[in-house]
Amino acid sequence: MKRLFFVVMTMALLLSCTKTRPDILEPLFTITIQDDDTKETKKVSSGDDYIFIMPKDKSYNKVFVNGVEQMANLNNEYVIENITQDILITFNKQYKITLPQALGYKLELINSDDSFVNKGDNLRFNFKVDVDYSNSIPIVKVNNEKVKITDNQFNVDNINADINITVEGVVKNQVIVVPEVPEIPEIPEKPDYTSFSNEDLSWWYHTQPTLYSHVKPTIESNIETLLKEYNGLWMLNTNEKVVVLTMDEGYEYENNTTEILDIAKDKGVVITFFITGGYIDNNPDLVKRMVKEGHMVANHSDKHLRPSPALATSDETLIDDIVKLEDKFRVLTGKELANLYRPPEGGYSERSLAIVKDLRYKTIFWSFAYRDWLVDQQPNPQEAFDKIVSQLHPGAIILLHAVSNTNVAILADLIDEARAQGYTFTTIPY
Repeated sequence: MKRLFFVVMTMALLLSCTKTRPDILEPLFTITIQDDDTKETKKVSSGDDYIFIMPKDKSYNKVFVNGVEQMANLNNEYVIENITQDILITFNKQYKITLPQALGYKLELINSDDSFVNKGDNLRFNFKVDVDYSNSIPIVKVNNEKVKITDNQFNVDNINADINITVEGVVKNQVIVVPEVPEIPEIPEKPDYTSFSNEDLSWWYHTQPTLYSHVKPTIESNIETLLKEYNGLWMLNTNEKVVVLTMDEGYEYENNTTEILDIAKDKGVVITFFITGGYIDNNPDLVKRMVKEGHMVANHSDKHLRPSPALATSDETLIDDIVKLEDKFRVLTGKELANLYRPPEGGYSERSLAIVKDLRYKTIFWSFAYRDWLVDQQPNPQEAFDKIVSQLHPGAIILLHAVSNTNVAILADLIDEARAQGYTFTTIPY
């Protein structure tokens, strides 16, 4: 039997030395030591003293002798003197409270300031999320059981075990960066775009030579001027550590988008999906899920036409390629596409920028991309992870292709690493 109590001494032997009538037996009394798990008995003679001490594990804080609280002496001993009846020794059980410590919320015990409580106590806790984490949906559990929070408080009644409280789902609010946006003029009834150059250009940017430096890439000054004039965007205008995660969706490959959405939901990240007409035709349920789970769905054109060659046919060819996708999305979801247009293949011309602006869209390029779209020539996951992480920078617009198995494999770790470096995920204002 496990012994929880240690008898220091009894006086039985000493008293027996004073007896003058050895032929007469003195009455024996039973001392019972009882707690929740064990019961121990001892026999003592009438008039004996019984001395014991408390365990040192602080499981108990009070001692009762036949229902009456017994106080310890200066040596922390409990003494029952001159025993003339059976004795029952019981204890007041204590339980430990463990509260989590983390950023984003305050959790405190209202009706006590001790980390130990008595068996049977009722406790009330105050739980409040900080302002910067106010969009969180917190889950508070007591010993792995979810509790209901009402008016920032919850109760734990009739304590009969150690209390371990955990908190999940508290994440910092996403920072929404709103850059200055020029006013967009009304579309002319019959616009004439012949004065705008239709030279076929391809998007590119200068990567900084020093990796892991968080330094922004650059573009040529004339291209920067062109984008400002026609409401184009390739990087958020901010020095805050925020990044935008975008994914181009031309077709579905090996159920990758389902895995991407699962990861985004688990990590609490909003993705901007640029979809095509073929994608919405073949994957309506996935598009509906994107909308339902709060992601931004944007325009990658109906037929994935490169702008300049399309405009060489007619202005209407490009306009229809953009507007038809709007109609398909509206019919499917009852909602409007985000007014963000990513030109297929990163192709553009001054004329395409002007037309897209008049259609009340922003032309969206990127400040990071890599060769990830060839399904049979996928990059090594570790090399891809290092490449992306080494080029993170404030205001980054990251382009990934959802058909990439490598991107699916590294996405969760990529999100965690970006956050570990102090980055917050946001979306493009429009």
